[in-house]
Amino acid sequence: MSDNYSSDDYEVVADAKLPQGMVSVRATGDGDFGTLVQTKTHAWLMDEPESVEGGLGKGPNPLELMQASLASCTLMTMGMYARRKGVELGDTRASVTYKKLPALPRETKSHFTVVLEFDPQISPEYQVKLSEIARKCPVHKLLTGMVEVVVEEA
Repeated sequence: MSDNYSSDDYEVVADAKLPQGMVSVRATGDGDFGTLVQTKTHAWLMDEPESVEGGLGKGPNPLELMQASLASCTLMTMGMYARRKGVELGDTRASVTYKKLPALPRETKSHFTVVLEFDPQISPEYQVKLSEIARKCPVHKLLTGMVEVVVEEA
C-alpha cells in the first residue's frame, strides 16, 4: 500500500495497486480513531467526532458512512430507474437516520430510517413507484438480508 498521506497535511490518495472491489484501511496514527480508507480509485479519512474521547473529527465515522451508503445507493437506484423512464428527479433527496432499538436481552437491533423528499415536479403516482424502486437498492438489500462477515488473518 502507498504511504501517500501525512498526519500533518492529510494528503490522501488512492492506491492503484489495490484490486478493483477491495477497500483497504490503515490507522493514520492521529488520535485514537483516525484511519485512511483507500480503494483503487478513491481515498478519504475517517475518524470519530471530538465528542468521543480520542476522536479528532477529521472525517465521517463508520456509522455515518453506512448511512451515506444507504442514502446514496437509494438515490442512485431511483435515478437509474427514472432515467430509463425519461423522468428527471430534479431536487429529489434521500436522508438516513439510525438508532438502536432494544431486542433480546443483551442485544440491540439496528434501525435505519430512509426519508425520501421528492421534487414537487414528480407526480404522487410516480413518487409511489420510486419509493418501491428505492427498496431495491443493493445496500438496502444487503442490510435487510442475511449477512455473513468472516475475519481472516493475512
